[in-house]
Amino acid sequence: MELNSLKKINFFAVIFTLILIVETFFLVERVNIRSVRYSKNIEAVNTVFGELHRGNDIKEYIFPDQKNLTSLGFVFGTYNRINTDRILFELYDGTTDEKVREVLINTSILKDNNNFNIVFKPIKNSENKKYYFKLTSLEGAPNNSVTLYLNDDTNGILYNLGYKNMTYLISFLVIIITVVLGNILISLLLIRIQKREKVFLLLALSYGTIMVFLFPPFQVPDEKMHFFKAYAIAKREFVPEKLAMNKNGNELPLSILKLSNAIKSEEVKFKYEEKIELSDLKNSILIPVDKNKQDKISLQGAAIVNPLSYIPQSLGIFLGETFNLPIMIIFFMSRLFNFGVWTLIMYISIKKVPKIGNILLTLALMPLSIQQGISCSPDALINAFSFLFISYMLRLYLLNEETFNWKYGLCFFLGIFMPTTIKVVYLLFILLLIGLPVKKFNGYKKYSIVIISILFFTLLVNIGWSVLSPENPVSPVGQISYLKHNIMDYIGTVYLTTREMSQFYIESSIGVLGWLDTRIPYLMIYAYIILLLIHTFSKRIMPTKDFKMNVFMILYLLGSYVGILTALYIAWTKPGEKFVDGVQGRYFFPILPILFVYISKIKLRLRVNENVLDINTGIFLNFSMAYLVLLLVSRYYI
Repeated sequence: MELNSLKKINFFAVIFTLILIVETFFLVERVNIRSVRYSKNIEAVNTVFGELHRGNDIKEYIFPDQKNLTSLGFVFGTYNRINTDRILFELYDGTTDEKVREVLINTSILKDNNNFNIVFKPIKNSENKKYYFKLTSLEGAPNNSVTLYLNDDTNGILYNLGYKNMTYLISFLVIIITVVLGNILISLLLIRIQKREKVFLLLALSYGTIMVFLFPPFQVPDEKMHFFKAYAIAKREFVPEKLAMNKNGNELPLSILKLSNAIKSEEVKFKYEEKIELSDLKNSILIPVDKNKQDKISLQGAAIVNPLSYIPQSLGIFLGETFNLPIMIIFFMSRLFNFGVWTLIMYISIKKVPKIGNILLTLALMPLSIQQGISCSPDALINAFSFLFISYMLRLYLLNEETFNWKYGLCFFLGIFMPTTIKVVYLLFILLLIGLPVKKFNGYKKYSIVIISILFFTLLVNIGWSVLSPENPVSPVGQISYLKHNIMDYIGTVYLTTREMSQFYIESSIGVLGWLDTRIPYLMIYAYIILLLIHTFSKRIMPTKDFKMNVFMILYLLGSYVGILTALYIAWTKPGEKFVDGVQGRYFFPILPILFVYISKIKLRLRVNENVLDINTGIFLNFSMAYLVLLLVSRYYI
């Protein structure tokens, strides 16, 4: 590699690291704030204070009820004006009269009748000791002063803040610092790694394993219901009852509901200001699986999903139950098994695909992909097996020396069969098989047998499951009837939905996380898009002329998009609505590799140094993964 290229790579690595360090400073400050506990029950002598100006200073004894006293909170009245006085706050040991802390306050920053915390260096072992503070006006006058008072309605507005648990502060500082240092170390390793599948493995295992435990339980969309379903399957309840989504349900341990309630999962989702308390997590880890106390738990929408979609999660749950592990550990084992299968299949896909390895690498490590990969959601299998199919399909199509064999047959079958068991619209992958040249199969006979066999067995299993599965709680009769009689109106609905929601679909397929309540920065979202476009136009992917494959790619892309919207229209949207409801970017994820392959036909070529681009891609993805870890810490814990 040229020396100038190496310097450029190191330059980007340094810039990304500096950004992480700056972000870390903000997180450390938030950790410091979140690690203190609020108390309104401080014992004070006075009940009302007066104006604070020169000659009218305030002295008050206090008895903190917290260790590591770090702040005193007051409410100041400013008379709705901007005062220019300065107030000297002094805190003394009530026994020795020794001054222990001092803070200077500019009254111009105070807001009328709002809480204001005077923060100082923590005082160790301050609990139940006697202190007194003095508030001295340095420049105040009757028309340039503030009032300090207690509010009897809140049992005293004067309060103290002390560190509720130093372990909280230390734990998050260790996490944050470890992520930054790990990012630096991984950047150095990436400069020396040449193979993109190894880059994926390094980044996925380094950060994904952390996020398996860092992402709070049930904060991935619908994860609670998927975990319930996987648990039912682990108990060999393969076919839920017909009323599984109504008042009855499946017999599952009450420990599962206790876990959800203990970590307050419903209170956190949709509310960025709500956080997971470490004490709740600690208590939830101790909840045992009480097999004797069971209740009917509804699986809701997950009940109609084919059990084959939950094999990895169920294996993790079965193993955890075998060793009588607590319910929280069983939950994380469910995630780990799912994540392990996702990682393995993604690794094979990136390794085997020709020409678009960096496109698959970038897509696989997008924040949304990682979120689904580390969860209990069957989306992990949808994405992984879709990539496996696309990888081997393109390998057979683009490499002249490759011809069909049993490995291709297995990958084609699994790549279509598994996603279709979850969402039938992905059956349209069969169009890409039809578009392959017949010569790759050594004749029409094998070509026809492969396509018909995959189509037959996939439809057979799906039809069989539709007979055995519980009824869908949403009756689609009205929507289907509307579609039959108002096809032109529905075309207008698809058009309006596309026009108004396309930006949301793009952004939510990359980095809108959780219950659509956590977003990575816009700059990073569009950096992913730019990076993908650079890889798309840096080389010619598709052959110059191939009318057959072009037609079937277009049919696949349009059919998948309209199929997803139609499925959500039937399941979620009232007949006659102008917009399709319930569509999220994650549903389009399996389509994205083919989309970039197809648009590569545009006559635009970028001259880039492939080696430099590869390494810069790894460095960017490394930075993005580290930032994602810090974002999760910020969103859910600080």
